[in-house]
Formats: sequence, structure tokens, C-alpha cells
Amino acid sequence: MHLVSIAMYVTSQPLAEATAELWSFLRHYLLEAGLKDLPEKLDQAVRYDEAWLRPDLLLSQACGYPFAKSLRGRVRLVATPIYHHPGCDGPLMRSFIIVAKDSALHSLEDLRGTTAAINGPDSNSGSNFFRAAVAPLAR
Repeated sequence: MHLVSIAMYVTSQPLAEATAELWSFLRHYLLEAGLKDLPEKLDQAVRYDEAWLRPDLLLSQACGYPFAKSLRGRVRLVATPIYHHPGCDGPLMRSFIIVAKDSALHSLEDLRGTTAAINGPDSNSGSNFFRAAVAPLAR
């Protein structure tokens, strides 16, 4: 049985449901193309980054940064998402710095001395973009 793990961005129930629907769609077309031994459901037990180099891997998902940094030449890129979120342009994504709706913090400078959370140090949109946004404010 092939490993299919497209869980890099599955952090909430709506995303988990959308990802399961995506796999159902992909599975249908892969079966039609003659592939066999495809799992009916996505693997939830293997961490997304542990799946990337497994010999039984058929399909996984990676952010562009880990792909460029450590996966290029070791796995084959088969698709790039096209984003329809405001501010995104095709395969170009966008990051957001979020504060509470009623917060008195309105600019990056206002955030000096507060605590930030990122989704992962190997994320371009979640870490590198954040670093690039705050670096000019460093003292």
C-alpha cells in the first residue's frame, strides 16, 4: 500500500475535511489512470515531514522552503497550489500577522516586546516572511 500524507496544513476541522475531499478527488483520478494499492483515507499517523522521504511514499505536501532547502532532487514536484485568497496571486501566497480584534496594537512597531507564534521554523510563509517583516525594526 502506498503512503499518502498531505497533512502539512491540516490544523483545523474545515481544513481536514477539505484535504480529505482533495484526496478523494485525486484518488479517483489516480485509480482511473491505473494506479493500484491506493489508500482510501489519508494517513494520519505519520508526521508530514517524516513522510517526505519514505520509500513507500506516493504523494505528500511540502512548503516551498523545505522543498527548496532539503527535498529538491530527492522527491519529484508534481503540482503547485493556486491560491484564491485575497492578496495571493496564483502560486504566490501571503502571510498574516494577527492580533485580537479589539487590540490596541495596529502596527509591527506596536508589537515590539510582545510574543509571536509561528507555524514552524521551516515555513517560508510562517517564519521567513515574518522574519523579513520584523527585521527592519530590529535595534
